[in-house]
Amino acid sequence: MEEIEALDTENNVNQNEEELTMLENLLNETEELDNVELETPESPTNETLENVENNTMKSTTTTNYQDLTVKELKELAREKGLTVGGKKDELIDRLVSSSKQRTLSFE
Repeated sequence: MEEIEALDTENNVNQNEEELTMLENLLNETEELDNVELETPESPTNETLENVENNTMKSTTTTNYQDLTVKELKELAREKGLTVGGKKDELIDRLVSSSKQRTLSFE
């Protein structure tokens, strides 16, 4: 009986040592993770945001204007008080510039 108790005690000690080793390993891993420095991405600057907005707006409006006929573009230009003469690309540029100026004046 004493032998069985001694074996149980030895098994418990071995098991406790294994658990202690596992906990120490976990603690070491946690400390290593605490020491890792994470890189914070740079916040976009106002200039970057304006460029994105301008490019998005220009590409969207230019694409929409490209789908219109010259007659329709001239009507839009007239409604906005813009010069209606010129080629299609010139009309589109005027309309896009007008839209940008209007957007900036509302900000």
